[in-house]
Amino acid sequence: MMPAAWRLAISHWRYRPLRPLLTAIVIMAGVALVFAGGAGLNSGKASLESGLTAMLGSADLRVEPAVQRAGFASAEGGFLPTGMLGRVRAIPQVWMAAARQSGHVLLQVTSRENLVRAVGISPTFDGDFHPMTFVAGQRLRRPDEIVVDSRLASRFKLRVGNHVAIAIRHGNVLRLRVCGIVTETPVQRFLKPPTCYLDRHVLARVCAGPGGMTGIDIKLRAGLASKQWAVRIGKLLGPAAHVAIAGTARAAFNQLGGVFSRVLLLGALLSGLCGAVLICGIMAVGLQERVRHFGHLRCLGASRGQLTQMVLMEALLAGVIGTAAGMLVGWGGSWLLVRHYASVLGVYRVGHLIPVAAALTGLLATVFGALLPMWLAVRVQPLRAVASVAQAPSIKRVALVAVGGILLIVLQVALWQVPSPVWRFRLYALVGNPAVFIGVALISPLVVVLLERPAAWVLAFIWGLRRELLLGAWSRSPWRTGAMVASLLVGITFFISVESRAEGLLKSWDFPAGLPDVYVFSPFAPLPSNRLKTLPRVVPGIKDSTAITAFFVKAKPPGGKRRNMLFVVIQPKSFERMISLQFRQGNEQQVFAALLKGRAVIVASQAQHAEGLSAGSHIVIDAPVGAVRFKVAGVANSPGINILKNYFGSSRLFGQVARMSLVGTAADARRYFGITGLNTVMISLKPGIRGMPVMEAAKKYMSGRPKSFLGSLFSAGIGGLHGTSIKQMKRSLDHLVRRVLGALSLIAMLVLVVASVGVAAMMGASVRHRRYEFGVLRACGAGRGQLVRLVLAETSLAALVACGLGVVQGLYFAWMATNIDRLLAGFESDFMINGAGLVFPVVLTLALALGAALWPAARASVIAGRALLASGRC
Repeated sequence: MMPAAWRLAISHWRYRPLRPLLTAIVIMAGVALVFAGGAGLNSGKASLESGLTAMLGSADLRVEPAVQRAGFASAEGGFLPTGMLGRVRAIPQVWMAAARQSGHVLLQVTSRENLVRAVGISPTFDGDFHPMTFVAGQRLRRPDEIVVDSRLASRFKLRVGNHVAIAIRHGNVLRLRVCGIVTETPVQRFLKPPTCYLDRHVLARVCAGPGGMTGIDIKLRAGLASKQWAVRIGKLLGPAAHVAIAGTARAAFNQLGGVFSRVLLLGALLSGLCGAVLICGIMAVGLQERVRHFGHLRCLGASRGQLTQMVLMEALLAGVIGTAAGMLVGWGGSWLLVRHYASVLGVYRVGHLIPVAAALTGLLATVFGALLPMWLAVRVQPLRAVASVAQAPSIKRVALVAVGGILLIVLQVALWQVPSPVWRFRLYALVGNPAVFIGVALISPLVVVLLERPAAWVLAFIWGLRRELLLGAWSRSPWRTGAMVASLLVGITFFISVESRAEGLLKSWDFPAGLPDVYVFSPFAPLPSNRLKTLPRVVPGIKDSTAITAFFVKAKPPGGKRRNMLFVVIQPKSFERMISLQFRQGNEQQVFAALLKGRAVIVASQAQHAEGLSAGSHIVIDAPVGAVRFKVAGVANSPGINILKNYFGSSRLFGQVARMSLVGTAADARRYFGITGLNTVMISLKPGIRGMPVMEAAKKYMSGRPKSFLGSLFSAGIGGLHGTSIKQMKRSLDHLVRRVLGALSLIAMLVLVVASVGVAAMMGASVRHRRYEFGVLRACGAGRGQLVRLVLAETSLAALVACGLGVVQGLYFAWMATNIDRLLAGFESDFMINGAGLVFPVVLTLALALGAALWPAARASVIAGRALLASGRC
């Protein structure tokens, strides 16, 4: 036999299905939000993982050139000695090894040609290290084949089976057949240029420059530690090679994945909290009209435990139905979300944790939301069956609850003072963030009560009501009004925080005035010096320009060993005008004055600790003329490197690059090292000038006359030079961020819709509970329209309070996000208040709240006055 409490709960669902159904809909919406949001985050994570795996490979170790060739720095860097691959494969602990070469080739299709990045691969083994996704065709198998990415296929209108020509020496060409077209993830499109893949030995013959291997990927035998064998293999290969742990990038990505998990956990907590508040409010308000019913059950012998079981069973039925429906809706919504934002997300992946988190959110929210109604049901006495339903409100309790809310906000402020950055973030995400939301929700009843009198005057005038009808309308039921405020608070808080956060990030990504707008780069030969000088005068739209290059040198820091360092060559006067460095040691004017005098360099701030370099110290650099003693004129900071190394955990990689960098002058490079040309020009534009046309014009002007095979490639139209428009990159970044903002704003709108459903349910219960009051008003002459306006006026104050508190809370969360950036990533993001962005969520919240209240108010107004009086007293 089914327990009596269970039968009563099921009968309530059968005879009063509307309110339990609304409760199930609220649970469904909350579960769907957790499922869809989690699936979206997992899909973004999977897309990033796919792109990084395709770009970085799946090797355990990677062998790279230890010494790069002196001269003009190219994108390919140095090369490994001939025979290095055989030596690597001969090591017993190496299970598999494959070499790669990077270069540039002049690709010709019909009458079009362009210099593109080329990667030489070992067809037999490369697929095990660098998996590719083909949209057409198959992998490279023969030396006369070539694989192109989707951007090159689109640019040259290539299909599988077409032939392309690659320029080689003496005006000859090599014809290759397109055997495959690979697709690219959004990550790859942002991080690498259009690329073709051909046999490594073929690339060594046709590449316009010295051939050789630029890297060897290694997979170790099972059970071997990468860190330990990186050192051992490095010793076996000698000083010409540097063995790095290829898994560093994957480990850094795992740290980034932890950020995704924390964001998902935070979203689940907020969604579950929203659901719990809504469920608690709906069931608590609904129980007020069932007080007599519970009193009758107590008179008939029902125990407190049976009433508790009945309330819990009603909630669990709604929870199970809502959770199951929410899982289905969340799966469908997340799939549509990923399809709509395919350019950002790319891969659809749910994972195992998301369904579990969504189901637990629904069930736990149901249980916690039912605690207050169960407590109210337990306290019902048998005499309540004949007692008056009306109760005098306790303002002291409202004030006491508000004090508790203030203490919760103070708790969050106290937790933020924890010294450990990691624990500070964890406590904020798991304790402080919910504490602020709950604290604001607990303060809302007192705010409503305090605003009752001034609001009654204004709202009575707006809605055409007598002020006396509104006086006491909110103080009689502060908990119900507070529940409505808390319901609407979640959506508008989320919306405001997303909008303000996005505007702040977009503002923070605005490049400083001193950063160039356009780069033009020559991979094979120096740029003509005479055209570098006349470039700003010849090409319209250019405000200023400066040229640089880089080469590797042997240098000995004070008290350290001789090692390879990158010598970056600049033109001090023009460089100082265009680039704003942040100096930790040395004054900018004095530093550049020292550079002009000669034998002075600037070092990165990381070198101050790693190499013992500081302003005034000396470093000895090997040069063709002998050992030259250079003075460190200043120590500069690189914000970009700090951001990258903290966000992606790659401090080791970027720290090595920073420690190796020296910045010197073109005069010193020419005098001591014989470097007479520069291969990169940085351009700043006049206000209002677009970057792409100027970049193309600069590339065309900088192309010189053919003097050799390298010169012929260099002057082969504008394809012989590489160019990058920073403004175009900024627009692409803005587009990406705004699409992500659109997805988050859509979720925020869904949260508001969910909250409006909760408001409709609570207003329906409230109207039903006040049927007798409405019957008395109808008997005193109030019309149906006046009753509808009365309900809408009462809802208006709750919505306005929710908007005010939600705006403040949303801006607070956006401001805290900037503190988290500074705490975890060292990134100084801006805190922005977008006035226009505040109007839309406020208007949307008011519209949804009034729309949710209109239906129950109109439904009650059509009931006859006598029926209202009879139903209210039965």
